Amino acid sequence: MYSVRIITPLEKDRLLAEIDTRLIERKANLHGACVKLLTDDPSFKRNGRITSGS
Repeated sequence: MYSVRIITPLEKDRLLAEIDTRLIERKANLHGACVKLLTDDPSFKRNGRITSGS
């Protein structure tokens, strides 16, 4: 299970600045909503298309 915490835009910018050099970004279409996914896991970049499961 994942924990979720709401952060301010300022905190988001600070966190992204810390890890920006190793971030990999992909966009996904999840049930009609475009979502930007960010990770530092290199296998994420090598994998194919991102789709929502049924």
